[in-house]
Amino acid sequence: MRGVRIAHRAPVHAVAGGRSVVLSAGGDGTIRSWDVDTGAAGDFRVAVNGRAAFLGLAGAVGSGLVIWADGTAIRRFDLASGDEIGERLRAPGSEWLPIGGLGPVAMLAEEGSALLVAGSAAGTVCRWDAMTGEAVGRRWTANAGQLLAIAVSRLRDGRVLVATSGNGGALRLWDATTGEPVGPPLAGHGRPVTALGWTTAPDGRDLLIGQEFEGPLHFWDANSGEVLRSLPHRSSGLNQGGLAMAPDGPILFSVDQSGTPWRWDLSHPDPVATMLPGPVTAIAVVPSEQGPLCVTGEERGRLRRWDESGGPAGEDFDGHPSAVDQLTAAVGEPAVLVSAGRDGIRCWNAVAGNPPLVARAGNGLAAAWSPSGRLVVATGVEDGILRVDALNEADPEVDPVGETVWDVAAGAWPDGRVFFAGGAADGHVHLVDAETGEALRPPLPASKSPILAVAVATLSDGRVLLAAGGEDRTVVRYDAATGERIGSPLPVAASFVTRLVVRSLSGGRTLLVAVDDAGEVFRWNALTGEALLSERTTGSLSGAVPERVVAVAHEDTVRCWDALTGSHLADVEQARSAVVVEVPGGRSALAVGHMDGSLTITPFGAAD
Repeated sequence: MRGVRIAHRAPVHAVAGGRSVVLSAGGDGTIRSWDVDTGAAGDFRVAVNGRAAFLGLAGAVGSGLVIWADGTAIRRFDLASGDEIGERLRAPGSEWLPIGGLGPVAMLAEEGSALLVAGSAAGTVCRWDAMTGEAVGRRWTANAGQLLAIAVSRLRDGRVLVATSGNGGALRLWDATTGEPVGPPLAGHGRPVTALGWTTAPDGRDLLIGQEFEGPLHFWDANSGEVLRSLPHRSSGLNQGGLAMAPDGPILFSVDQSGTPWRWDLSHPDPVATMLPGPVTAIAVVPSEQGPLCVTGEERGRLRRWDESGGPAGEDFDGHPSAVDQLTAAVGEPAVLVSAGRDGIRCWNAVAGNPPLVARAGNGLAAAWSPSGRLVVATGVEDGILRVDALNEADPEVDPVGETVWDVAAGAWPDGRVFFAGGAADGHVHLVDAETGEALRPPLPASKSPILAVAVATLSDGRVLLAAGGEDRTVVRYDAATGERIGSPLPVAASFVTRLVVRSLSGGRTLLVAVDDAGEVFRWNALTGEALLSERTTGSLSGAVPERVVAVAHEDTVRCWDALTGSHLADVEQARSAVVVEVPGGRSALAVGHMDGSLTITPFGAAD
């Protein structure tokens, strides 16, 4: 067996760190730790349920607490053991809500202590001792509406101030001990401030930094409230932005609304931004043996390190794996395996390396070699069929059909052209030329309900069989070229049809296999529609005939069946997808995409 340890990666939602430890929270539902200097994975790995809105590290060296929050509660974990500490912290008055109620979170971590501050959905500010989980002082109303950002810092004179920004544009400073406002609201910004941070000016003054939505970066004197400077910088997008810098350093890293990261040297009178590779979804500055390092996390899963000059500092971290949700094998030669995960679609001609992403993942996955030698990959999207020339770095194209396409399949037209079939939400099946996107015929009216599964095969007499099924709980068959129906609709049980497979066997026999959303398998003679009886036996993959193997994913388990006999061959736990693929040497193998992001290929004849 061979494979790729991590074939796909999940988005990085938050990064944080301290004392040479990087923490990351990802779309795989885990918080992980990394050594900031070596990039090696640490021992901390905890499963959480929710998207991280805050991540931090508090406590003394060797006995730290990992602080994680989503939009509902703050949770605390022991860095050494991974055990959760104490009760979850929720904004007062939100305990009755099943989810929600918690706004932005910030933390002041000092040696041996840490103060958590958080906004509630009602615009109030709450405080907790991060180490004990005990509430601190009274809460106060900071904004009449939603709070967009919050930050806390200890000034040089010993005072602890909290800065809050509201969705109406109000930006204020508060005494963290009493909850009383400090001075009038801050001015100088035209739109709401979506990210806040603290730093020290070269002359020693305490500064508050704010990222205006789609606007400049502003700097205020924390003592006088005076606007000291605004750095012109505009972007568009819906990203909340982010700010990160070493406590006493002149280098600021910011993320704008488009998700682009920037480096600013604040020691210059007129700082100029230097753009770093992006877009990114999370940013933090972490101390290391090399000095402060900027760590960025990306939607497509990369965790990267940058030194204060903006240069790369070592190899990327492994990041958070994404389940391999879909697998298919390209029709034609050479055999290519195409996989889809949360980070997009990748093409593999060998189980090695890290091939580039070629397109975003969608509904269903199909791939084929065109007569001109191009590998074309397709997936269904909200308005049509997305196609991409996978190996030539071409931009994806969408063939609009006016409806969401829920599944795609590849086939060969009678004249040799390669085409894609797309099952749409309006019950029609659309057939397009794989290279040009040209419609090959009017859509086939397969159902009055959404089509969720399609399959294509060339029969021994040259006809192109197309099968489609979905929410009407039947499977219909067509001659794809003429548009003529083949036989009567084939009924399944009480569940939707979610997967269709056509298997052309040696000797000219063609089988049609359907799977419903309960995981039940149905089999017919593809031409006559005759239902096939199943043998109540159990076989094995090692002795299976590859052309007859059908792999079906259901509830994170891949179940393998013999399409001819109906025998159950094997189960692969913690797996999301599988396909039979040709491997070098003329052999066939079972490729499996796993929940942990790995991809394995096992030749038939090997041990189960």
